[in-house]
Amino acid sequence: MTKKLYYTSTKTSQWETKIRETIVENGFYYITLEETAFYPEGGGQPADTGKIKGITVLDVIKDNDGKILHKMERLPDSENVHCELDWSRRFDHM
Repeated sequence: MTKKLYYTSTKTSQWETKIRETIVENGFYYITLEETAFYPEGGGQPADTGKIKGITVLDVIKDNDGKILHKMERLPDSENVHCELDWSRRFDHM
């Protein structure tokens, strides 16, 4: 299960983590992370955006199994990744 930093460390805007799973579906790329501060859309709040290893996060989705899926432009080239929230967008929606 992914550690949800958006609940435990709400001011985290950058962190290092590892990719747990990659999924390619309908021409889109999704990854799950060991820990994430990217908030998925829900409760009237839009999903966070930002970058994972310099690649744009297009959307963040919580699937039916409770997995947090990060929809990406492409897959990162390694399992160790640096993540950055678009903090100004997050702040605007707080």
